[in-house]
Amino acid sequence: MREFGRDRPAPDLPASTPLTLVINANLDGKAVARWEDNKGKDLESMIAPIVASIVVAGEANFRRGLRQAEEWAEQSRQWEEQRRREQVEARNRERLGRLRESAELLRQAEELRALVARVRDAVVAGSVGIHQASLAAWEEWASAEADRLDPVLSGQVLTHLEET
Repeated sequence: MREFGRDRPAPDLPASTPLTLVINANLDGKAVARWEDNKGKDLESMIAPIVASIVVAGEANFRRGLRQAEEWAEQSRQWEEQRRREQVEARNRERLGRLRESAELLRQAEELRALVARVRDAVVAGSVGIHQASLAAWEEWASAEADRLDPVLSGQVLTHLEET
């Protein structure tokens, strides 16, 4: 019979009903120790070995709890270390992406500068007929575009020089 969430003996059980005491320290349904009233001995006469067994079972359960806590702490440390490594790898991938972007921007800026120099040389050599004023204006605009792309001059290079 259950009352207030507890098993209660049936009210019609006789007072001579044998008692049983079970220690289940592992909480897995398997009894660690068991004592029963019987014709030769009742539970009251077994108090000393019962108490000793309860203390031993409690100690074993306590030690098991300590081991489980240590295992959990180690597993938690390993998870945290794995998470930290994954975060470092992700930051490095992002940083490498920005580094490659800088390299591409530098390549584009250098190509523009090379083109400006080549056009200037062609105008000076007389291969391209353009007025000096037009050349100077174009050269200023193209050089400004190259500087805008240049990751060092624009500051874009700082996105991968400093660790996040």
